[in-house]
Amino acid sequence: MTGKGAAAPFCLPMTRRDHHPLHPPGSTARRRLLLAGAAGAMLPLPAWPADGAPGAAGLLLLLDDDGRRLAVVDAATLALLQRWPLSGAVRGDPLFTPDGRSVLLGTRDGRITRHEPPDGRPTATVDTGGELAAFALSSDGRWLLAAPAGTAGLALYDGDLRLVRRYPAASLDGRTSPVAAVFDAGARRSFVVAFDSLRELWEISYDRAAPPIFDGLVHDYRMGEAIASAGFLGVRRTPLETPFTALALDGSQRHVLGIAPATPALEVINLDVRRRIAQLAADVRSAAGLARFASQGRPMLAVAGADAMVRIVDAAPWRVVRALPLPAPAVVLRTHAAAPQLWAGSRVGAGEAIFTLVEKETLDIAGTVTLRGQLLGPTAFSADGQRLWVSMRRDGGDGLAVCSTGPPHDMRWLPTGRAPAAWPLP
Repeated sequence: MTGKGAAAPFCLPMTRRDHHPLHPPGSTARRRLLLAGAAGAMLPLPAWPADGAPGAAGLLLLLDDDGRRLAVVDAATLALLQRWPLSGAVRGDPLFTPDGRSVLLGTRDGRITRHEPPDGRPTATVDTGGELAAFALSSDGRWLLAAPAGTAGLALYDGDLRLVRRYPAASLDGRTSPVAAVFDAGARRSFVVAFDSLRELWEISYDRAAPPIFDGLVHDYRMGEAIASAGFLGVRRTPLETPFTALALDGSQRHVLGIAPATPALEVINLDVRRRIAQLAADVRSAAGLARFASQGRPMLAVAGADAMVRIVDAAPWRVVRALPLPAPAVVLRTHAAAPQLWAGSRVGAGEAIFTLVEKETLDIAGTVTLRGQLLGPTAFSADGQRLWVSMRRDGGDGLAVCSTGPPHDMRWLPTGRAPAAWPLP
């Protein structure tokens, strides 16, 4: 997810290209060829280990130097395998194609560029027309929805980054607003859009079989009582009591979890009935304070509030079942399907971070892990869920604290450039 909220991986397709004869689709060597030139100016490529050598932890894509440099790191050994300077500062997360062989980068000046094998040179670039506020790629790999900053609206592109349609960021009565967040809801084959000042939520379906859209109240649309607009690529609006400036989706992707700064509560919006179905009393500041997980087979939601509490919500009736204290408000809340605990990270003073561990099956606090340094925020699990990568600043330098998720929670330190963030490579 990009935008002002949290982010999640999205996908964009490629046009068909002949496969490299020595590196078939899906091989680690082929993926490395992509990364070897992912941002233009390249450094000499060091010798790579043989396919499979990085082990279960795999490879990590590292962004540092305030978003102006990319690198590939062996997640098991912390060996730096390649590094590339970027021509502009990256905005949001790198986005991978469905097959994982191409990567898209958005920069703060509004450009989105796709890089492909065999040499990783840019193969398509689009200028969205201004500073990039939010963007998302469809899970089927056919669409990209981008929102420049300000009230310029949204622009929809196809898989070759060709403009398909523009959407004015405006309500039916003509009020305009900057876009706050754009998400892909792959299970619904649609994008979800929130706005800074419009009291409505948009869903734009890329399903060609999407039903028609009727704005306003209709007694029976089958009787032709209103004029419908097309459901495919049309805007389906959900009215809100207050604008959402950040949002997330639940596991079913039927519900939007909306965050409004003026309201100390988390709004639960059902996209099927297009109305609020629950309101959870929790002063959530960003989507980084939300985490989905399962407990004893039931879908659950963890919510970290500004009051230094983590509330565990049963997502079937949307009911708080447990409230757990933290040493300080959580900056980040993370978990992984293979990890037995939730990790809630809090800043304690200027030189220490404490992660409170919550057992997902019992919903009890299992202990804490203390890391020396200032917690910067970006935090990610390795692909196998056995390591947590934490962006930190210590002794005047930035880096990643790499902590094992199982006891005794050994920690290693990887120095980096300023403000690092990392993602496991698909």
